[in-house]
Amino acid sequence: MRKPSLVLLTMLLACEGAGSPERVTLESTDSAVVNGNQASVFPPPTGSQSSPAVAFDGTSHLVVWSDARGGAGQDLHGARVSAAGVLLDPAPLVISAGPGDEITAAVAFDGTNYLVVWQDQRGSTGRDVYGARVSPDGTVLDPGGIAISTAAEHQVEPAVAFDGTSYLVVWEDRRGGLADVRGARVSPNGSVLASELLISGAPLHQTQPAVACASGACLVAWRDGRAGGPDVYGARVAGASVVDAGGLPISRAGSSQGRPAVASDGSGYLVVWNDTRSGTSDVYGSRVGADGQILDLSGLAITAEADAQQSPEVAFEGAYYVVAWHDRRSGVAFDAHAARVTPAGAVVDPSGFLVGTGAAGTGTSVASDGAGRVLVAFGGLHSLDALTTVTRVRTQAITIRAELAVSLIGNGAGSVASEPAGIACGDACAAMFDAPTVVTLTPSAAPGSEFVGWSGACSQAGLGPCTLTVDESRLAIARFSPLYPLTVARTGLGTGEVISNPAGIVCGATCTAQLVEGTLVTLSATPGGTSVFAGWSGACSGMETCVVAMDAAQDVTASFLPGYRLAVSTTGGSAGTVSGGSTGPVGAGTISCSAGSTAGCSAVVATGDGVTLRAAPGQDAVFKGWTGGCTGLGDCTFAMSSAKNVTASFQPATYEVKVTLSGGGAGSVAGEGISCTTTGTTTICATAVANTTPYKVLTLTAAPDADSILKAWYGCSSTSGNACTITVSGPRNVTASIQPSKYLLSVSSAGTYGGGGTVAGPGIDCTTGSTTGCSAPIDNGATVTLTATPNASSIFKRWTGCSSYSGATCTVSMTNARSVTAAFEPAQYALTVSATEVYGGTGTVTGPGIACSPGATTGCSAPIANGETVTLTATPNAGAILKRWTGCSSYSGATCTVSMSSARSVTAAFEPAEYALTVSATESYGGTGTVTGPGIACSPGATTGCSAPVANGGTVTLVAEPAPGSLFKSWVGCSSTSGASCTVTLSTPRTVTATFMPSEYPLAVTLSGTYGASGSVSGPGISCTADAASDCSTAVANGATVTLVAEPAPGSIFKSWVGCSSTSGAACTVTLSSPRTVTASFAPSEFTLTVTASAIYGANGTITGPGLSCTPGASTGCTTAVANGATVSLVAEPAPGSVFKSWTGCSSTSGAVCSITMTAARSATAAFQPDTYQLTVTTSGTGQGSVDGAGIACSTGATAGCTASVEAGATVTLTATPRTACDTFTGWGGGSCSGTGPCNVTMTMAKTVTAAFGKSGDPLCAP
Repeated sequence: MRKPSLVLLTMLLACEGAGSPERVTLESTDSAVVNGNQASVFPPPTGSQSSPAVAFDGTSHLVVWSDARGGAGQDLHGARVSAAGVLLDPAPLVISAGPGDEITAAVAFDGTNYLVVWQDQRGSTGRDVYGARVSPDGTVLDPGGIAISTAAEHQVEPAVAFDGTSYLVVWEDRRGGLADVRGARVSPNGSVLASELLISGAPLHQTQPAVACASGACLVAWRDGRAGGPDVYGARVAGASVVDAGGLPISRAGSSQGRPAVASDGSGYLVVWNDTRSGTSDVYGSRVGADGQILDLSGLAITAEADAQQSPEVAFEGAYYVVAWHDRRSGVAFDAHAARVTPAGAVVDPSGFLVGTGAAGTGTSVASDGAGRVLVAFGGLHSLDALTTVTRVRTQAITIRAELAVSLIGNGAGSVASEPAGIACGDACAAMFDAPTVVTLTPSAAPGSEFVGWSGACSQAGLGPCTLTVDESRLAIARFSPLYPLTVARTGLGTGEVISNPAGIVCGATCTAQLVEGTLVTLSATPGGTSVFAGWSGACSGMETCVVAMDAAQDVTASFLPGYRLAVSTTGGSAGTVSGGSTGPVGAGTISCSAGSTAGCSAVVATGDGVTLRAAPGQDAVFKGWTGGCTGLGDCTFAMSSAKNVTASFQPATYEVKVTLSGGGAGSVAGEGISCTTTGTTTICATAVANTTPYKVLTLTAAPDADSILKAWYGCSSTSGNACTITVSGPRNVTASIQPSKYLLSVSSAGTYGGGGTVAGPGIDCTTGSTTGCSAPIDNGATVTLTATPNASSIFKRWTGCSSYSGATCTVSMTNARSVTAAFEPAQYALTVSATEVYGGTGTVTGPGIACSPGATTGCSAPIANGETVTLTATPNAGAILKRWTGCSSYSGATCTVSMSSARSVTAAFEPAEYALTVSATESYGGTGTVTGPGIACSPGATTGCSAPVANGGTVTLVAEPAPGSLFKSWVGCSSTSGASCTVTLSTPRTVTATFMPSEYPLAVTLSGTYGASGSVSGPGISCTADAASDCSTAVANGATVTLVAEPAPGSIFKSWVGCSSTSGAACTVTLSSPRTVTASFAPSEFTLTVTASAIYGANGTITGPGLSCTPGASTGCTTAVANGATVSLVAEPAPGSVFKSWTGCSSTSGAVCSITMTAARSATAAFQPDTYQLTVTTSGTGQGSVDGAGIACSTGATAGCTASVEAGATVTLTATPRTACDTFTGWGGGSCSGTGPCNVTMTMAKTVTAAFGKSGDPLCAP
């Protein structure tokens, strides 16, 4: 669906030279689709660019700006930019680089050329208005400029528009001391037609003019001070006549309005301006009719976001006005924003959308291509280094609306409609949509036609509706084709079906289909279960698949005949194939059957057709013959008079006979193709035996070595002694088990915990700890009996490794080497008992030979017979309990049972019968209460009722009850808690603490105002103003969260909160977990900016900036009100014969530009001085001589050559030379020089230097 407020922006990236910039991916927000990067146009390495202006020539834009890259002032540069935002020039166009500065340019297009106008400082009477025409190819047609107004004093801030016949150039004119708005007509050939057109000469100042034209007339708007305002006024101008000589009051809102801009939709106008009616700078506007009627008397709030919005500009793109401005809603830095406004006065984007970041706060221009796109040019900030920030001109192309066009192609007929409405093609095949709008195009074919697909912008849409985003001009192509009938018929006595690809024909049921022109249709014939396909006729012939091109109506016939099924199968497990099938006369039914597969192994053959089948064995296979319809080894041939099943047998050409020798003995096996020997490891031998008829019979003979025997054959067809006979009818595996004639019997007499004994048997007499007599060789298959006899202090415990055993007797069958172990253990084990004491609990443990108490060294151990079970009893002393047993085999209460299978240790733990429970009730900020429970009634500071004995293991529940005005806050030391309840399980002495707090805390609010600012704070129970201190505090529930709102008084702004838990703008959130104090700080909404132009030695110059135009000694134009936090750029412009020297009072400076951030009332001073000073040289004394230096050649008694004009700041070196040998140079005076060496004079002011000459005193020089 369409998103109603989205705007597509495509931005021009940085270009330092020729070529097109790289485009990047667009980023989407709720109000705009913004290019991810922004950059400057032809940025100079140093210096600033400022005051951009832009116009459109029907193909591309011309962007112009003031550029300080030359270092000797500001020149006027330009660049051409395409409607899509692509830089077209390899280097900037130099429009004017004359003496003095060229600044604050404006530009318009007359259908053939551009006219660029600017504020020019080349003249000696102040600033003038000049212009130059520029062709669309970038040629400057008036390189020397056109003098549009060179009247006395200053003409500044020109604007220009074309009314269809001539240009109207307007400017702020100060020839009468106060600022008026004047204008001139300029023809397309560059002639100035009317240069003294007074548009407004109302009282006080009229400044900052803007102009737009429509229907042969123009509307000029300006900032007007006649009522003290300033306000925004306007007047219509037709030809050389001012229609509204008294001015139209466009906005008189009672606050400061300024920096107006104006655009026309062809019949009326939209004027926009800076507006401070809210206390900060916003952007407002009003429509003005062609008849001069003000249509929005209260103004349209185009943007009123937080902090400052300023320097608006506007253009009409064909459906919407687009307003762009510098925006500091972040409260930190300016960005460029824009919004759309309809000719009916509706603000489409009330919050605006982001155009670019890092704006300078001034300098905006907008131009439209009249077909949905605009180009915004604005001043942006750029850091040259950590201390120097300059401005750069940036451009951003914005697609407001885009055209979607639809083209219908193909030989068929149909239409395409859009949602949202706009496209209804056939009739209306193109429409403009807001960008980006999601549009769905739906095709509809006419009867007898079909929609067959999309191309162009919808190439991925398939055959259904096409949904696309119109974010630039797009073309969607829909193809419609006619439909032709395809008819299929069946003939013959058989059955079958014909189907088509693409789908449509399934004949049987559906034998006719309408298909799209050009479709290639593949027909496939499938006969019924006992029928055959006999061929095509009509549009196809033969037996193969039928392919029909649908370039007209087509007819096809398929023939089906009756038949029988022929089935082929294979047996034998080897590879092979059976091929063949029908030999005619119909010839349908082919067999190609491979062993192990069913594919190709059956076919229906026409009744009476002959059949021939051929068997071909695979590699390493043999064909063994036919069964079923044929016999023998040749081809299988028969006639199909009934259903047939034929089987071909394929078997391996050879079978493997594998012989395995195992058992661990040594020997061999021999036979035809077999000679296999083993020395005790398992050995495998194999041979291949041919598959013969009858099957081959193979005899194998085993020959064991002298120390081995043949134990058995496995896998033989028959055996006789050492001989094995096998019939090789398949793979055979035969094993001969050859084993040693004797196996080793190994015996171990093992003693644990000191037990021991002897094991005896045939060849065995093995004693614990000895290896002698512990092994013997035994005949393979023999059975041996062993007997275990324990020592006197031991018992026999168990056997391991026996075939069977009974008591001390072990029987071993010697079928392999065997290992047997007899285990002996001590007759008795030690039982050790420990009685432990916990927290003072004690008792006694008793049992056979045991009477043990805590700390005792006797009665705590006893010897117990191996395997005996002992019962121990624990008896606690008075005031104690048995807590637990450890080390028992099992226990029940005070009884412990121990099975003596080894030495054992048992512990009985005794604990007190009761533990002490101690309770503490603590108060915080004066909160109090009581804790109660069994034996407990405890309050803060109490010494009784706060402890009680509790049974060991008992569970106690305590309850915290807060006093009136208090609440229970938390427990510490509980086993578990639930609200005011604490559960404690007494497994040790326990201490529990309950904390009580006040149910309410005091919340106090204070107000802080700087520089006379004030405001109020409101919230639950709070209505705090500077005059109502009693309403600045309240009691708030403990743990409650309160929201306070700061409201600045008129002329003030809210600045910051202190003491909040969290803040969001003017809202402060406080959570009361203790007494809290919160402070709201307010500051003035505006501060006074005062500038002083300081000139010495007759120098002169002007300081300009928003609302400022200040000259030395002036009483007006040197102060202005600036929004709190706003950053103002001031420019120092020296008069002819003067130079700018320095700034004081700035936040930062860059050459003649001073930036000031208004966090308080500020004063800035620009110092101007003459560009040259006069250096005067004189001579004195009785002698004569001369002084030489740059521009100086001065002799005693002369005046010529004794003065020179020297550049301010330059250093001149003077040298004094006596005239004759009788003259002497005695020293310098003035100019900070002394002595007799060269004099270096630095010209920081006019200076006079005197050289003193005397006589040498030589007698030869006497008169």
